[in-house]
Amino acid sequence: MTKVVAGGAIPRPQPERVGPTTPAGGFAEALQQACRRQERVRLSAHARQRLQDHRLAVDGAMRRKLDRALDLARAKGIRQTLVVTAEARWILSVPQQTVITVLPQDGGEAGVFSNIDGAILLD
Repeated sequence: MTKVVAGGAIPRPQPERVGPTTPAGGFAEALQQACRRQERVRLSAHARQRLQDHRLAVDGAMRRKLDRALDLARAKGIRQTLVVTAEARWILSVPQQTVITVLPQDGGEAGVFSNIDGAILLD
């Protein structure tokens, strides 16, 4: 449908303004969300329990290693990966960016892993 305006001019539709939006909580909430996104790897309740049981800690350096493993796995299209570090063996869900479980390297448990489609060996 064509709209005719007096004087022969046809008004142009104004473009919608699209840009970053701030959550309802304002700047402080947006900042907290951004910080949480920086800490990409999450620990499942099961993984936290395993860490506690085996007296393992996840410090900043380990989080960076696990973040790096996530990036490598995502680049290769891996969805569930085994990550082997000097300290432990980690099972990660790449789409959820979550550590599913963790086993210490010095544990006497068998080294059989199922339902993974990739493995990453880190220093």
